[in-house]
Amino acid sequence: MKLIFKIIATFLPILLCSSCSSEGVWEALRNAGSLQKKSGLSENSGTLDVRFSSDGTADFSVKPELNLARKIIADSSGRLLITGETNILQSNTSDMFLIRLNSDGSLDTSFNSGGATPGVFLHNNAGGGGQSDGGYSVAVDSNGRIIVAGYSDTDASGTFDTAMTLWRLNDNGTPDTTFNAGSFIYTVSTPVDNGNHSARELKIDTDGDYYITGFGRSSGAGNDMVVWRIRPGSGNPSVTWNVADNNAAGGNADDIGLKLVLSGNAIFVGGSSSRGTFTNATFWKLQKNNGDLDTAFNSGGRLSFENLAGGTYSGSDFTASIETTSSGEFSFSVKSQLNSNFEFRAVTGILNSAGSLLTYGNSGLSNVSIPGYMGYAATGGSYESLCGCIITTGMATSGISGIAAMTMLDSNGTLNSDFGAGDGVVLIAGPENFTSIVSVVSTATNYYLAGYSLDSNTAPTTGKIVIYSLIR
Repeated sequence: MKLIFKIIATFLPILLCSSCSSEGVWEALRNAGSLQKKSGLSENSGTLDVRFSSDGTADFSVKPELNLARKIIADSSGRLLITGETNILQSNTSDMFLIRLNSDGSLDTSFNSGGATPGVFLHNNAGGGGQSDGGYSVAVDSNGRIIVAGYSDTDASGTFDTAMTLWRLNDNGTPDTTFNAGSFIYTVSTPVDNGNHSARELKIDTDGDYYITGFGRSSGAGNDMVVWRIRPGSGNPSVTWNVADNNAAGGNADDIGLKLVLSGNAIFVGGSSSRGTFTNATFWKLQKNNGDLDTAFNSGGRLSFENLAGGTYSGSDFTASIETTSSGEFSFSVKSQLNSNFEFRAVTGILNSAGSLLTYGNSGLSNVSIPGYMGYAATGGSYESLCGCIITTGMATSGISGIAAMTMLDSNGTLNSDFGAGDGVVLIAGPENFTSIVSVVSTATNYYLAGYSLDSNTAPTTGKIVIYSLIR
């Protein structure tokens, strides 16, 4: 009798989902427990999903030269949005791009259907300089409008002065002419005095406000970490506050915000801060209502880490990801330089709201290396709520080549044997000799990874956008 009930429990979801998509059937099976491991991951977690572009992989060249993906997200319909920049190397210019894919990896041709390439939106000259534009982050608001954050050149003389730039599009990929007096573009060249600003991460809160981190270059030739809060209003956006911070690591040179998460009344920023020639992985905690540093966080609002990889060479560390955990803490991953040969390790950890490392790995940290590879440079990551795991993504390097990599570390900082081929690691060869994953997003059934694959054997270097779909 128990066996009969088990069979029914396994196949009933399929019967109930007979008119559903394959994703719906897959999710129903997961919820029934028939495809789950003890960790909550599916039996095939980490394998390429052949429902996506026939083999789980896709690559695109928006233009024939250098194409760099920066961020991937999924909208409420399961479509994928990827933004970045495509460089025209002969003229030293670049365009912001936004691609929308269906969940099977095909271009969504209903997006910007009247454009030169349906499924792709390209833009240049948002800031009036006519030189370079690039997207670094993308989000979708509660009305389905798409916002890209990045930079645009404001000086046609070629000095590469940039403004932090927002582009807002309708769901169908056309410019939202209700935004900023019909222009669909909003540029900001404050608060740092030299006016050279760029966004790196954008998040939208439940009130519809935009929170953006990045940097602004001061007249002293250094960068300040910047956070902006922008209220879009009814078509007339305005900066309600901004904050710039420098010298978190004591070098008084370059501070940059790279990642941002919202948690209740707090803003948590991850980035880097100069300590002279090299940089520390740095975290800031700010109050959401006014942008002030939360001085209860590490007794000052800032926390800086040096040489997390623990190598003999104290080089540069950069924040690769920060996420809010199921318990309200903050998981993070860092790219940490191991030696003077520019070999890196991924280092992960968890911070509480006061800025203290929690019990995890070795003394609160886990140093991630990939067997058979000289280095592992983490450039992205996430938090997996199914198992309380930290995801890292990036590139595993060996000599003059690099391969796309993703790791899954469980709640005690060890590689999770339920992911990949039983070792907690997934490696994917790209179309060119250097491939890195810079961003990952999870849906109910899949992980979608975005990055770029560079051909270093050409002069100048060329590269393609790569997208991978793994079973969750």
